Amino acid sequence: MSYFEKFPLMLYEVSGKDYVVIDILRRSAFISEYRPYTDLFEKYTISDGETPQSLALATYGSASFHWVVLVSNEIQNPYFDWPTDQLDLEKMTQQKYGAAMYMTRHWEKDGLVVGEVKVFKDAQSWVPPTFSGLATAVSFYDHEQSLNDAKREISILRPELLGDFVIQFEESIGV
Repeated sequence: MSYFEKFPLMLYEVSGKDYVVIDILRRSAFISEYRPYTDLFEKYTISDGETPQSLALATYGSASFHWVVLVSNEIQNPYFDWPTDQLDLEKMTQQKYGAAMYMTRHWEKDGLVVGEVKVFKDAQSWVPPTFSGLATAVSFYDHEQSLNDAKREISILRPELLGDFVIQFEESIGV
């Protein structure tokens, strides 16, 4: 049961030629309506190496329900919205920041940013006053790690609700 099999077809014109394609821009709004009802979902922490497919297989008995995991968490792009494993996170951070990946990005105190390093066009940096002992330095890598870790906390639709979920999803996108 593929996610896109649920979507209606539409006529799409390119350079005067008509094509019948899947309407991938169709979205379902009912997920947001049910989000506040926490008894429908179980909290789950994604481990390194887990995929929507492996999670769907373990939870619903079939990897083909991976789309349920994504849709119920409003994940639009699993390549960016799903947590990255540790090795890929390090590669991405190295590629994005280069040698600066372990340099201080900002300082935090009690979970709040209290100072940032600013880089100006002339490549000179402005560093706020020393926060020694008052705040914790956070590197670019630590920042990316924190963003990635936040993606690990998701909600899994309770397995006994899967059938109703699929039916309501189909109805909401107009199948």
